[in-house]
Amino acid sequence: MATVRPQSASVAGQKPHSNKITYDFLNPLSYHPHLQGVLQEPPRATQKPGTPAATLPPKAQVQPQVQPLHQEQSIIRSPPRSGSTRVGYIKETKKLIKNIERDFKDAQVHMQVLEHQGRIADQWKMGRFSDIPPRVKVVKPNIKEETQKLAQRESQVKQLLDKKHYIKSNLKQVKQIETQIQTSIKAQVETTKQLSAVKAQTPKGAIPKYLQERKDELEQDRKDTLQQIELNKRPPGTRILVGNEKDQILEQLLKQKHDLETKQQSMSVTHFTQRARNQYMDYVAQIKTLDDSIKVLQRKRFIMNDQA
Repeated sequence: MATVRPQSASVAGQKPHSNKITYDFLNPLSYHPHLQGVLQEPPRATQKPGTPAATLPPKAQVQPQVQPLHQEQSIIRSPPRSGSTRVGYIKETKKLIKNIERDFKDAQVHMQVLEHQGRIADQWKMGRFSDIPPRVKVVKPNIKEETQKLAQRESQVKQLLDKKHYIKSNLKQVKQIETQIQTSIKAQVETTKQLSAVKAQTPKGAIPKYLQERKDELEQDRKDTLQQIELNKRPPGTRILVGNEKDQILEQLLKQKHDLETKQQSMSVTHFTQRARNQYMDYVAQIKTLDDSIKVLQRKRFIMNDQA
């Protein structure tokens, strides 16, 4: 990486520029810092036109001596001040820098090759002992047991945290109470809406529906009680039919009526004599009495003589 520095002294034949940072291309150490210690910085001189050249004393700081990479690099001559020899010096320094960079790259490649060969040798050595069983027994962990243990520990930690964190428990209780209050408020609002809808439907001054239903129930109960009282006032020597007795008697009466009707219909019209006429009238009278008794039996309560 090239470094920049301000040019301290003006070169011969040139005017100095104030506050201007430029590259010193004549000095290889300025843009190749890794060459420090291999190349020595040549002494620079300041001279005015028409005056003889004077050399500056060397720097006080002594740079460390490093073993040169090439045999040519150990002999570095000072650069000439001007002319064609100075241009040749620049070319030689550039060529020297290129050789040093090339040697550095070759050394890097050589190191990479050596590392790769070392890895292959290690793999070959380890492959020779891959079939030999180990002396130390490798214990494989049981994943299920470990997961169960971890879950138990986490549950215990959570329980302890819930016990310790009273603020969290209080917040949960407060949230539950708030939800209960909100649900009760919603229910109250719904009930008020329903009542307002019912009030809007019922006209003013009319009896409400539930009061009318209750009034009808009381009236029906009163009628039932009166009827029960009348039925209980039966004369002596009578009884009330209980259970299936009433149904059996009603079935018998219906059967008798059916028989009489079939006999009445089977009478011939051609031989309709006085005797047949009297028989027909007898059938009609019996059917009428059976109808009356069937009507009586179809009531809720039926009183019957003990002798019957």
